[in-house]
Formats: sequence, structure tokens, C-alpha cells
Amino acid sequence: QMADEMLLFAGTVIRDEGRYRFWFECWPTEQIPDERYKMYRFNHVRYGESDDGENWTFPKLDLIERHGSADNNVVYGPSLTPETGYHYGSVFKDPSAPPEERYKMIYQGHLSEAMKEHYLRERPDDVDAINRGRPEWSGFFGAVSPDGLRWTPLEEPLVAQYSDTHNMCEYDPVLEQYVAYCRNWFFSRRGIGRVVSDNFRRFTLSEEVLWPDPAMDPDELWYANGKTKMPGTNDYHVMFPKRWSIRHDKFDFHLYTSPDNLIWHRVPGGPVCEVGYPGDWDGGVVAPGIGLV
Repeated sequence: QMADEMLLFAGTVIRDEGRYRFWFECWPTEQIPDERYKMYRFNHVRYGESDDGENWTFPKLDLIERHGSADNNVVYGPSLTPETGYHYGSVFKDPSAPPEERYKMIYQGHLSEAMKEHYLRERPDDVDAINRGRPEWSGFFGAVSPDGLRWTPLEEPLVAQYSDTHNMCEYDPVLEQYVAYCRNWFFSRRGIGRVVSDNFRRFTLSEEVLWPDPAMDPDELWYANGKTKMPGTNDYHVMFPKRWSIRHDKFDFHLYTSPDNLIWHRVPGGPVCEVGYPGDWDGGVVAPGIGLV
């Protein structure tokens, strides 16, 4: 089903009602060499499930057309996102929501000129510095679903925060807020930011959580967050931030913990997952997904 697509990042896995459920983003390969297409404009989300976390099925759901047919496992795509597109998203289950919004999705999308003008009238101060310096704006968008398969996009952007990385969100029952982790820039270097909302309709601009600190080399930065929780807990937060060495074009990820979903501390011991250098047998990119199970 995916021979003509590129899998982006590592998706979201959750343990839900006795099975493992998996949502992952795909980029159609026919668009990759064509400069007219932005990476996120025509991406879509596919779905799989498993009883044991090792053997997966990808059911034919008859929901979203791909190549003229809905005989596939696509649950979110261009027919639902004709203006915004979809990129760098994730899914979570919201125990506080009514049944029709029990599952939620957050992702980066494109703001049309009409969206941009309306947003500026309503929220002129809620625009991050990256967007203010670009002719085309990106921001967080959301969608809701009763079952994780049939999705309804939210019309308004959640916040004009540019975040071209694997974004995640969750409902925190202790804080009674939606908390999302995203891309941030600190002195023009990539880092990890945090945005919050009381209603999953309007989020704050991001505040810095992790940024390249004095223990890191000048060419190193934090690329993606890998935020999750220990299974079965509400207050045991962990993060597997992905570090990129630009000089070596090499990735690894580390372990951070937080007692309150706000303040984070690095766990000693170095990377918890590390690949070789480009050209080595184990060289390449390692991408922490979202969801410990």
C-alpha cells in the first residue's frame, strides 16, 4: 500500500482498548522531485493496528481516496486539508472530551491569505517571529474524531507557530490543560518549545523548554521532542529529544524527565539511542516516535 510513498518520522502508537494503534504520515513520492510541491501540501495519514506490537495489519477503510480509490488505510489527507495541507502531526486520546471528540490530532499546516488576514484581525500578537519574517505562514491546526478513523478538521488555526518537526499534544489531567511540544528557535538555533490551551481551540505561543546549552557543540541543536508519558501514569513525563550534529549530519536521542510537564532535566549517561556516521552500516537518521506502550 505504501510502495510509492515516503514514511516521515516515526508516527504515533497508543495502546487502546486491548490493541496497539498506529498513525503515520506519508509523503507521495511523485511529488518529491517537483519543486512546485511543498512537502506538506499533499501528505496524508495512514493507519495500522496490532495485537502484539510486532505483527501489524493495515485495514482497508474506504475513507479517503488515493489514486482514485478509497480501498486503502488512509484516514486523513488532501480531501480534508485542501488549503492547509498536513505535516508533522500526531494523534492522542482525550479522556476529558465528549465522545465525538475523544481522539484529537495536531499538525502543521499552511495559512491561506484569507486565514492569515482573519487571524491578524483576531490575534495580532499571537504570531511567532519565524512567521513574521516569511511571506507564507504556517501554524498549528487540529482535528477531532470519535474513533481515530473518521476525522473532522477544525477550521481555525490553533496558533501561528511555525514548527516543522514532529509535533505532539496531550491532555494533562493534573494541569487540566492541553499541552503540546513543538519546534522553537532560541538565538536562531533550533530547540524545543511548549504551547498550552484550555480548550484545544486556541493555543499560546511557545515558550522555550530545551535549547542548545553550553555542554553542546556550536553545530549541535535539538531537532524533535519525542515527548510521552510512562504508561498508566498522569505525572511521570519523559522526553526523548533528538539531537542533530550538523557538522557530521548525525542524529541521536537522549532522555529527559519532568515531574510536572513543565520543568525538564537531562538524565545522565549520554544518548539512549545512537547511529553511526553517514556511510557506516548503522548510519542514517534515528527518529523517536510518540507513545510508550
